[in-house]
Amino acid sequence: MINRSPARRIRETLNLTLWLNDSRHRDSGTPSASYKSNDHVAYRHRKPGNFECPYCQAASSTLRELLTDYDGDVRLVYKHNPLSFHPSAEPAARYFEAIALQDEAQAWQFHDQVFDLQHRLAEGTDTLEVIAGSLDIDQQRLMEDLYGEIVEQRLKSDRMEAERFGFDGTPAFLVNGISIIGNRPKDDFERIIAWFL
Repeated sequence: MINRSPARRIRETLNLTLWLNDSRHRDSGTPSASYKSNDHVAYRHRKPGNFECPYCQAASSTLRELLTDYDGDVRLVYKHNPLSFHPSAEPAARYFEAIALQDEAQAWQFHDQVFDLQHRLAEGTDTLEVIAGSLDIDQQRLMEDLYGEIVEQRLKSDRMEAERFGFDGTPAFLVNGISIIGNRPKDDFERIIAWFL
């Protein structure tokens, strides 16, 4: 059992905002943020990430561990920050967002499969299409939403937020306002989380 500090009583849930070059979990108070907790997946989308970034892929296992270890206390919010030298990053972010419009859990399955098959992203969007095609979603609606206004606004909002925080690379994280840059060890996150809990 975790001993709750006064800071813990102030915040019901610790927000861990992940800035990557593609997509995953996110939150910043706006209605366009997807977040993930170990106990549920809810729809709210804000995440800077890069599906094509090898450091983001490496950081994803640390984040999964944190969600498990701090079940109910940590929420991961994913935002998109596709970098220009990763040509499949923006299409992957679009797919994630378009899938999330239909089903948040399916979007997270997409996320995990894209990182698992990251080595194939250099082949172009074919890998994204195959992964999306394997999901239990309306494929016609997916194609309509990929370049629709909602997805476009989400990506634009994420880029603007990354710029405001000065995040020009991935991965980057905010833990209740404290930034962590790069693929960092789990201990770096735990020291900050402990301060808030």
